Amino acid sequence: MVNQNPEQIARDEIDALLTASGWVVQSNKKINFNAGQGQAVREYQTDIGPADYVLFVDKKAVGVIEAKRKEVAEKLTVVETQTDGYANATLKWINNKEPLPFLYESTGIITRFTDRRDPKPRSREVFSFHRPETLRGCLEQDSSLRQRFLGIPPLNPSKLQAKEPWTKDIWFYDYRTNVHHTLKKKPLRLEHLHEFIQCFAPENRFVRQETWDEEDNPDGRWRKYSYEQIVARDKTSLDIFWLKDKSLADLDNLPEPDVLAEEIIENMEAGLNSFRAVLAGLSR
Repeated sequence: MVNQNPEQIARDEIDALLTASGWVVQSNKKINFNAGQGQAVREYQTDIGPADYVLFVDKKAVGVIEAKRKEVAEKLTVVETQTDGYANATLKWINNKEPLPFLYESTGIITRFTDRRDPKPRSREVFSFHRPETLRGCLEQDSSLRQRFLGIPPLNPSKLQAKEPWTKDIWFYDYRTNVHHTLKKKPLRLEHLHEFIQCFAPENRFVRQETWDEEDNPDGRWRKYSYEQIVARDKTSLDIFWLKDKSLADLDNLPEPDVLAEEIIENMEAGLNSFRAVLAGLSR
């Protein structure tokens, strides 16, 4: 589509990301709460003005999205107060009594997320929008964001219960290693996410298959870890890497230490000889 202003371009990219995440994007003039598992309603009216998007799950408002043009990407945290204002506002037709818990700021290229139900809510950059069923699951659990995603009971000794975790496998797509984007020359766009969307299989998650294989495809970006593997990690860390960073030295094929030491000495001596030659030239 031609002659779009920056705001409209951002809205189109946000719409595409929402759709890829399972949301049904709708106009505020015609809302169908039975369409899909979750609805993202544009320009939903509040008592302080229209919110860019209001998210609904099970006919209940659960979040808002503040949309900004891509030039604001590096300053998205500045507009968090706007998002918070809409989350605390009264929604038309709904008359919500509690603030909405899930807040997003997005340019369609960069998206930030805050879960206000966390003990210490903070804005963090996310890969894309969460799916409606994910937010529903968050609402049904009373614990931190990471614990809710894994189905771990809250760490309160008086309330701990033996409970089978909901999650058996956790899927990861590594789009950090050996991937480089810039805001101007190489911004992140929807076409860069096509492989992830295909691997994610939003229509039927039971057909997912890893692209990573230790022997046949060690560079595969799509990999799963079992619940047991995750909780066994230090502090249940989800900061997981398995791909080799090509920008780093190949540590597996470094020369022997004595060879490295000799090369360092040779380079230092060559540098000293160059300085001596310069000094000799200056003395003439």
